[in-house]
Amino acid sequence: MRSKGIRMGSSGSVEGLPLQLLIAVVVTGIVIAMVLGWMSSLEPPKSIRDVQITDGEEQIDTLEYDLDEAEVSPRRITVIVFDQGLNPLAGAVVVVQGCGVSEYKTTNEDGEARIDVSDAFLPNGGSPIGHLEILVEKSGYIKLTRTFPVVRV
Repeated sequence: MRSKGIRMGSSGSVEGLPLQLLIAVVVTGIVIAMVLGWMSSLEPPKSIRDVQITDGEEQIDTLEYDLDEAEVSPRRITVIVFDQGLNPLAGAVVVVQGCGVSEYKTTNEDGEARIDVSDAFLPNGGSPIGHLEILVEKSGYIKLTRTFPVVRV
């Protein structure tokens, strides 16, 4: 029984099969080499490792909201952004939202962004604790989000 396009040789082998197999192996090898070359040129993603909040002098853990004075202390915070090597990260966008605050700034060469939070408030009779969401992002980096408490005193 004979099929069209495939001939049987005198030894019973199918003619052309070794050549087709050789071509398939060569093409597969070239494709694998191209994919591996492409993958080795990719850089691992960079990340924003840490964010510190200061009052301009020392690191702080919360904002304090004085209900009698209807103001927050400190009124201005400095957000310091660090990359995966703990180096200050310039050019990162810092977005601060929550408790009546909606501000964004870009970090300077020292990785610092000064944000005005004087509009922050906690409603009278509401929860004694609120939160500021701090989102930091820069092109080519994995973004970072931190929650920063605002506490009624």
